Amino acid sequence: AYVGLANGRVIAVDLLAATEVSRAALPGNPKIEDLAVRDGFLYVWADGHLHVLSDAAGIIEWATSLDASVSGGLG
Repeated sequence: AYVGLANGRVIAVDLLAATEVSRAALPGNPKIEDLAVRDGFLYVWADGHLHVLSDAAGIIEWATSLDASVSGGLG
């Protein structure tokens, strides 16, 4: 399981053993608003940015982020 914290940290937790497995910090320590997991990557929404973290071999590592702000609207 993964936990996103208000201080920009993401923690991987082993629920059966009740222990922390790994942790990573997002650049700038933004408040984490949402997260999702797919195909070995953790997608974290924080402060208008989509951050992508790798979870290879149980070690969480920040990979990249995208500015998701949109100006001017569509069309």
